Amino acid sequence: MYKIQLWSDREVCVYGKEDGNAVEKDHVVHNNFFSVTQTHGTGIFVVEKNEFRPWKLHHEADALFTIYDKPLGVYVADCLPVVLVGNNAQAIVHCSRKTIHNWLLQSTLQLFHRHNEVITAVYLWPSIRHYEVGEEFDHYFPESFLHPYGDKYLFDMPSYVISILTARGVSHGAIVVDPWCTWTHTDKFRGWRKWDKTERNFVGVRRCLIK
Repeated sequence: MYKIQLWSDREVCVYGKEDGNAVEKDHVVHNNFFSVTQTHGTGIFVVEKNEFRPWKLHHEADALFTIYDKPLGVYVADCLPVVLVGNNAQAIVHCSRKTIHNWLLQSTLQLFHRHNEVITAVYLWPSIRHYEVGEEFDHYFPESFLHPYGDKYLFDMPSYVISILTARGVSHGAIVVDPWCTWTHTDKFRGWRKWDKTERNFVGVRRCLIK
């Protein structure tokens, strides 16, 4: 089932669907949200005004951005989808260890700046709250977000994402963090580490009228 208006800021709704198998077969999702082939890379797909046909699966990217009334969506398992909303612009970013390390979120934020858009609201969808990572990650991320775990670390990605956002002027009060963890709540979410690796959660954002 859909969770409609999981979070809204008067004009923007975040949609989510928890059944990864059903999402793959659900043409309603395919026909109503622009999406991409995600590669854990640095690509950003900008949806322009003349894009009328959603579901651009042949584009490789890990973030979508638009200044128009275009619905955007990504598939995730344990990774963190970040929804960014401005006065007119909106974006959704597939945040993984690789994309975060390669500054995908910062690059998406720069698009808002180029369009003179102030980010008024951010939504962090459920993800794995602590990624298990190797010792090499102490060279990638600040130590304060890495917690020792035997001979490895647990990476607190949501907190790191929040630090990136606030360092670039986004107000703490504008950020909504969903507390669910895909590792501990596999009854609700399709996690990469505890489910078949082909299953995903779908997360989308679109403008909507809130009465």
